[in-house]
Amino acid sequence: MKDNRHYQHYYYAGLARQRADWLVGMSSSRALTCLLNQKGIEKTFSAGRVQTALMSIIYQRKKGN
Repeated sequence: MKDNRHYQHYYYAGLARQRADWLVGMSSSRALTCLLNQKGIEKTFSAGRVQTALMSIIYQRKKGN
C-alpha cells in the first residue's frame, strides 16, 4: 500500500478541472443567454464543457443514430 501523499496530485488535478468547468460553464451560459436574448429569444440557456457533450449524446440516442 502506498502513502496517500503519492496520489495527492490527482486530487489537485481533479479539483482544478472541476473549478475550470464551473467557471467556463457559468461564463458560456451567461454569454449564450445574452447573445440569444439580443436576437429576441427570451429564455435562459446553459452550456458547459461536460454538459454540452452529454446533451449531444442524449440527442443522438433519441434521434436514433
